[in-house]
Amino acid sequence: MCIRDRTQTAAIGTVSYMAPEQFSGQVSPAIDTYALGCVLFQLLTGRVPYGGPATQAMFSHLNAPVPSVQERSEGRVPASFQPLLERALAKRPEARYASAGALAHAFEALAATATAPLPPPLSATTPLGGGLSQPYGTPTPPASLPTVPTASLSPTAL
Repeated sequence: MCIRDRTQTAAIGTVSYMAPEQFSGQVSPAIDTYALGCVLFQLLTGRVPYGGPATQAMFSHLNAPVPSVQERSEGRVPASFQPLLERALAKRPEARYASAGALAHAFEALAATATAPLPPPLSATTPLGGGLSQPYGTPTPPASLPTVPTASLSPTAL
C-alpha cells in the first residue's frame, strides 16, 4: 500500500514480503500471492527470499531472480519446488498464480509428490533465532527469548 500527500510518498508493509508493484503504489490481489510465496520460501528455507537492509531488499524484490530454494535450504528442499516459487514470486503480477488459494493448492499437490521429506516447519517451541537468518539481519540468541510456562496458557488460567 502507498500513502501519498503533497510532500512525500511512503510504502506501507513489511519490505521482506512486499511485491515489486507495491513499491510504486499499485495494489491488487496479486500482492497477496507474492507475499504468500515469500512466506512459503521462508518456511522451506528458514529465510526470506530477499533480506538485508530495506533498500537492498526492495532492490532485490524489483530486480533479482528468485534465489535457489535448494541452495538456501542446503539441499533439504527438492529442486522441484523452484518453479512453484518462481511463479509465486514473479516480478509481473499477471505471471503469478491467479490467487493465493491456487498457489496453496499447487504447493499442497507438489508437497504430496515430493520424494524427499520436507524440513519440519518452525513450531511454536522453536526459537526464532535458532541459527536461522532473520529478515532484518542479526539472529536472536535463544537464551534472550522470553519463555511462557505452558500452564499459564490454559483456558482455566485465563
